[in-house]
Amino acid sequence: MPAKALYAAPPPGTVFTHADLQRAQLMYYGGDLVEAAVATAVAASRYQATGRTGPGRG
Repeated sequence: MPAKALYAAPPPGTVFTHADLQRAQLMYYGGDLVEAAVATAVAASRYQATGRTGPGRG
């Protein structure tokens, strides 16, 4: 969250170089990638543990 907030609205009076903005963008989009990977891993683990007969399916 802090990376997204700083990327969207940096603190007043701050000056960033192009390299700083590139790093911020990498953190911004990299966080989304990591979040998707974690969600996929959790879903795969859950599917492997319960199979197609998960909770509420009998």
